[in-house]
Amino acid sequence: MIRVAGRVRALPVWLLASCAIVAKGEAQAQDIEKAVWLTGCWLASSGSTETEEVWLAPKGGIMLGVSRTVRDGAATGYELLRLHEAEGRLVLSAYPSGQRPADFTLSRGSPGRLRFENPSHDFPRVIEYERVTADTLLARVYSEIEASTPAFVQRYARASCQGNQEVG
Repeated sequence: MIRVAGRVRALPVWLLASCAIVAKGEAQAQDIEKAVWLTGCWLASSGSTETEEVWLAPKGGIMLGVSRTVRDGAATGYELLRLHEAEGRLVLSAYPSGQRPADFTLSRGSPGRLRFENPSHDFPRVIEYERVTADTLLARVYSEIEASTPAFVQRYARASCQGNQEVG
């Protein structure tokens, strides 16, 4: 309701609907922006094994990521990742090589730390990302929701998105 020339008038339905659509779009953008610090290329190395993880910046309400593990020059696994909003919550959808896709819902988020959970998934049940410094990222994977010790931790350093190949 608005007051025009001393009279109370109802707001047009189209105006109310437009406001709701804009507010929803802004909420989605704000939620996905919680993960903007993941953007870029990351590399974890241990002996002859390298794991690369690359995240595109948020756009259109989603972030896309891809991961690849190479051991002794041969790919041993890959994963496609999508961060998006579903039912008002931030969701990490994982599509790992050789496995069924799984969704993990944000359970805790703070600047530089995101914890995603799926209590009904076999393994993992928790995936957690933490930005330690501007150039260091930790990924922790837990087998149980209440576990205090992760099943494994991947320590990534910021890397060139050009990789070892010349582009051009």
